[in-house]
Amino acid sequence: MRIVRDENGLGQPSPVRTNNRRKRDRGEQAALASLSNVDNCGSTQPSLKVRRVDNDDVLRDSGPRQEPELEAHPEPEPEPEPQVQPENTHAPESEQQPQNRMSGQRAGQLLKLRLQNFMCHENFEMDFSPHINFISGTNGSGKSAVLQGIQACLGTRARQTGRSTNLKDFVREGAHHALVAVTLSNTGEDAYKHELYGDRITVERRIGPQSSFVLRSESDRKVEQGERALKAMCEALDINAGNPVAVLTQDTARSFLAGAAKDKEKYSLYMEATLLEQIAEKQAAAEAELKEGKQSLEWKHKLLEKMRAEVEALRGKVSLLRQAADAREHQDMLSKTLAWKRVLACESDLGKLKKQMDELGPMKLRAAEEDHSEALQEYTKLRQALESRTNSLHQNQSEVAANVSEIKQLKEALRSAKSRLTETEHIAEAAKRSVADAQKRVEDLVASASEDQANVVSASQAALADHNARVSEKEQQIQSLGVECQNAHETLREQQAILADHANKEDALKGEEDSVAREVRWLQQELARIRNSAHNRVQQFFPRNRVRSGMDLLDQIRQHQSDFEMPPIGPIGQYLSITDDRWAVAVEVALKNTMNKFLVHNQRDAELLRRLASACGYNDIVCVIRRLDLRRHTMDQSQLPPGGTLTVMNVVQCNNPDFETPILNYLIDAASIERVALARNYEEGRQLAYSRIRNIKSAILEDGSQMYQKGCSQAYIGAGTQSICPRLVKNLANQVAGTEERLNIKTAELDDIKQRLDELLRQREHHASKLREFEHRHRSLNKRKIKTESELDEIVRQRPDEILHQEDARSVLEAEIQEANHKVFEMQQKLLERERSVKQAKEREKAALDAVEEKRHENQQLQAKIAKEQEAMRDQSKLLNDARAKSDSFFERVKHIRKRLEEELPAIKEEVTGELQRAEQCALELCPKEEGLEAILQTKEFVWQKLGEDASQEDFEKNMEDDSLEEALEKVNREIHATERNAGGCLEDLEERLRLKDTRLRRDDSNYIRVSNLMNMFERGVALRRSSLKKLDQTTESTVQAWFKYYMEAKDHIGTIALNRNEKKLVLSVRLSDARGDQRSKPVTDLKSLSGGERSFTTVSFILALGQITDNPFRAMDEFDVFMDAVNRRISMELLIKFAYDQQHIQFLFLTPQDMSAVNDACRTCEAHHNIVIPENFIKVLRMHPARNGAQP
Repeated sequence: MRIVRDENGLGQPSPVRTNNRRKRDRGEQAALASLSNVDNCGSTQPSLKVRRVDNDDVLRDSGPRQEPELEAHPEPEPEPEPQVQPENTHAPESEQQPQNRMSGQRAGQLLKLRLQNFMCHENFEMDFSPHINFISGTNGSGKSAVLQGIQACLGTRARQTGRSTNLKDFVREGAHHALVAVTLSNTGEDAYKHELYGDRITVERRIGPQSSFVLRSESDRKVEQGERALKAMCEALDINAGNPVAVLTQDTARSFLAGAAKDKEKYSLYMEATLLEQIAEKQAAAEAELKEGKQSLEWKHKLLEKMRAEVEALRGKVSLLRQAADAREHQDMLSKTLAWKRVLACESDLGKLKKQMDELGPMKLRAAEEDHSEALQEYTKLRQALESRTNSLHQNQSEVAANVSEIKQLKEALRSAKSRLTETEHIAEAAKRSVADAQKRVEDLVASASEDQANVVSASQAALADHNARVSEKEQQIQSLGVECQNAHETLREQQAILADHANKEDALKGEEDSVAREVRWLQQELARIRNSAHNRVQQFFPRNRVRSGMDLLDQIRQHQSDFEMPPIGPIGQYLSITDDRWAVAVEVALKNTMNKFLVHNQRDAELLRRLASACGYNDIVCVIRRLDLRRHTMDQSQLPPGGTLTVMNVVQCNNPDFETPILNYLIDAASIERVALARNYEEGRQLAYSRIRNIKSAILEDGSQMYQKGCSQAYIGAGTQSICPRLVKNLANQVAGTEERLNIKTAELDDIKQRLDELLRQREHHASKLREFEHRHRSLNKRKIKTESELDEIVRQRPDEILHQEDARSVLEAEIQEANHKVFEMQQKLLERERSVKQAKEREKAALDAVEEKRHENQQLQAKIAKEQEAMRDQSKLLNDARAKSDSFFERVKHIRKRLEEELPAIKEEVTGELQRAEQCALELCPKEEGLEAILQTKEFVWQKLGEDASQEDFEKNMEDDSLEEALEKVNREIHATERNAGGCLEDLEERLRLKDTRLRRDDSNYIRVSNLMNMFERGVALRRSSLKKLDQTTESTVQAWFKYYMEAKDHIGTIALNRNEKKLVLSVRLSDARGDQRSKPVTDLKSLSGGERSFTTVSFILALGQITDNPFRAMDEFDVFMDAVNRRISMELLIKFAYDQQHIQFLFLTPQDMSAVNDACRTCEAHHNIVIPENFIKVLRMHPARNGAQP
């Protein structure tokens, strides 16, 4: 960095910029670019020694001002490096020429602002100058609302504005929503999507129940919408309205100007403005990813070592495949023995069968007929007992249905009570807000009265010295009490916020409780439906409230069957089944809307069916008219999905052959079951649904999730949180067990929610007690404040006669205060009435809830009784089924024996004869009969030799049985196969596997070396960037330090910045000059000890120094001069004008409640001191009139 002197002797640090600013990419790319180039930034930066040489009376002289002189003392330069300056780093250099001098708007600058129903503005518009905009107005005129509107429209969170935590609070009272529109320039080389937007971009944000962002073009055409599009535009145009250096809000400005900002807050402001914290976070993320990559590389190295061991093991197995030749001869002998032994066994079976047909069959038939007669009598007795229990069960179910109807009526009353409670609570909340607004009105009127009192005192200062002292004392007491009241009010609001948070949590838990309770009831109903379907499967294909009507309709159809041209088919689901329960849920989703329907042949049959259904009370029946006598659809392969694709048609089958053709034709036409694929998991479903496979309409997963593609859109419909209970299942017991398990889980979850809700209610009561204590303290402080204000009024009424004529305006204001206090009292009384209404509504709601719970408990007892009856019926049904099965088994046994005697035994004889012929033919294929018999003798000799001489005949015969011989043959085969298995397969397979593994090993080894080299390169890069980040931090600190010193030299002060990165603190140190200008005071680090003007000037200098680091198209400061005297205000304005003149590519907004008469003086002084000419339209002054009723102009 170098410092030079201009014609007037002023040496000025200057940021390093190019006249044509390069357009930055995304924020992350800019940060990486800064890191990569930071090695060369600031390596040759000199330290600065600033010395003031002008006359200390220059502020009072009318002649030209002597400018300061800067001397540069460079440090020893290191080895030369390429000088690459990061884009966001500004180093003090020589006096720069103004950039983009009067060249028009820069992309991203503000052109126009429009507010509708936003804060205090009902309908407000403002146009901006491309350079300096001074916005002046008194308190209440809506100046700060301009900045809040810009921030809200450009994506800043409500908390960052410092005015509220919720954007809905910005909506003007009485309005439903607010609209903020900001028009930005979009010209120059940095324009954003100029082909779409043109020269202007208008961002509209609607704030209300449904907030939204809309980006419009120059022709007011909507181009994009949503927060993501807004962020993309702001990143491209370098707009960051949430950065306090770019937009210094009123609260932040007052905090700094009042000296309240802590060192950590200054450090946070510094880090946010310079983006150093964001860069450091990205650096840490890169190091974490590098570490993860190195761990993955180590894991890959272990896999490679394991693969090398596998390749070596394969090489040793090839020789084992040639050791199985000796076992082949033994295998051949056993095969021949088994073949001819089967021939001999068939000859023996044929002789035994002839004996059975002639003697044993008739005797077994007589015994079976006697057993069947006894079982039939037992079955008749059990059936009569079950019919009696069934009648009792139907009576209990009727009582349950009546209770259900009454519960519905009680629930309707409960919903009405909840609705009235919600409405009453909303009215109470509105009353609370009205009271708060009225109290704010009183505070504003009191503040206005205080200002009038100050004006009256200043008018007659000499005559009212004693009177002023008494007034000042009371005012100080009022101010102290006001601070205490404000603190108590803030504490009260915090406690109210805690209670509101507990209320929100309570509402959330209640909503969760209702949701889980509904699911528990739904599971209970499903469980009952599944159990009922075990007795009558067709019931589950009618709606729950139409089961009885549906069964009556089926009876009517059977009675009027001859009236139909062709009998109706339905409900369709009763004739369907699936081949695998695994796909039960998926098939339920695919066919859910078809299984309840009826198929009819023509319109006449449909009308007849609807009349019968209406007579049975089944008014919502769905009839599908289609020809039932058509032949089945034929589809060739070109109309079906590729082979191997499992579809719904593959797993669904019709149980009734008579109805199979019309039902499957309808399912193909209505549900496309041949084109709906079934997938086992998400990946398989995505491949089937999104790969445009021929003749696949959609894919359904096992859990019921659906996937399909329509045009360029891909859709995924999840199964949802509530389980799907399929109706087409084989094993109902498993379905009942699964439903009971889910019901138990949800019941436990419901109990846990109730416990958490009780705990939350106890905490809420505790915080409500604390709130009442805070309210009592707040009221006490208000009473003391009102009493002190009354004493002050008494003193004011005793003023001297010289200023009595100035009291008229104050009297009017006092009357307004009294009227406002009266309104506050009335509103508080109304609020108490609303709260009593809320309490009464809650009591009505509780009464309705208790009635519902009582009736529900009664219904649960009836259902428990029904469950016991059903359990007893199931047991008796089981006994009846067992008796029926026993009777049927005996009857089947009689039929079997008779059939065996008449049909099966002759057939068996014929079959055995054929088997004998086939066995003999197979044996002859192995060897002739003589050779087979010889093989049997050899096998016997082998067995005797194996058993030894002491073996018994029983052991010999056992070893000669077919099972033993087959086991021996299997053992020989295992020995042969074991050799191959130990080797891993046949020789050809092993050689192929060895070749593939060796090729893969070489490929993976090469990839490992390549990735390892890349990882080493990445590690060096991360280390380099870590070093570069440290240098960038140091360079940025020195740059901000130099600019801060330079701006403080405008008043001959010395300012320094001290950063403590460990404690995250930033300390501003100021050494003030004395009146003569040749001595300086001790350094001051506590800005509170400075006067208001010096404190404000120091803060402005610090913000301007940080401004050299940022690159926002516009900057705004609210109430920067609120504590300044005339001298400091003029110098600060001169600095701001000169800064804006040097940075003409940046737009400036300065908001102040002060008079704007000093702007022209500061402009002329700046032109004279710096030898510049400020253009005529360079500065725009806007005067805002009060927007609120009663605000002072």
